[in-house]
Amino acid sequence: PKEQASQEEQMKKLEEVKDKVTEVRVIVATQPRLAGLGKKKPEVFEIAVGGQPDKALQLALEKLGKELTVNDVFKEGDYVDAIAVTKGKGFAGSVKRFGVEEMPRWHKHRKGHSRIGSVGPQKPSIMFYAPFPGQLGFHQRTEYNKKILKIGDASTVKEINPPGGWKHYGLVKSQFIIIEGSVPGPTKRLIKLRHAIRPGKVTPVPQITYLSTAPWQVSG
Repeated sequence: PKEQASQEEQMKKLEEVKDKVTEVRVIVATQPRLAGLGKKKPEVFEIAVGGQPDKALQLALEKLGKELTVNDVFKEGDYVDAIAVTKGKGFAGSVKRFGVEEMPRWHKHRKGHSRIGSVGPQKPSIMFYAPFPGQLGFHQRTEYNKKILKIGDASTVKEINPPGGWKHYGLVKSQFIIIEGSVPGPTKRLIKLRHAIRPGKVTPVPQITYLSTAPWQVSG
């Protein structure tokens, strides 16, 4: 009863400020147990609802407390942007981090052959783009214009799983989405998809007739 009363009070407050709403955001949480990842802690983050504020508010209230699926947001043939945190490689030198040319080991390396030369003027400050050693990887990056090739469910599309499961992942047990191209981050890391903010040329929806899950054969 207390929870119901508090919800009614919140709805009354919402009706009072409904005309003043300029932006709608919702807090969502993932369900790792449905994906079979072997983890329990969900990722919780905030998503902005697009469109007119009144329609966005109505949509948010309709979806409040319910489960969202891929089909509720995307469809096959859409272009999306993939946002994720890249693979972390730790502290790296300037050669690996920025591709600085390594000096010969037998000449001109009295103070090191893998270091940078001049860092430029030090006053008022060293420029931010000087190739110093530091953190490499584990940065949030966005891959643009990835086309959705197929959306399905592992319960109906059996051929999505190779024998023994996917490498470093296992078996796909719930809904899946196949996109064209690569995405940042290692296996099992959260990847956020959004509608492309600068989509490319619209092409027809591809017709997939065969899915090959066989491992790559290397001949030599």
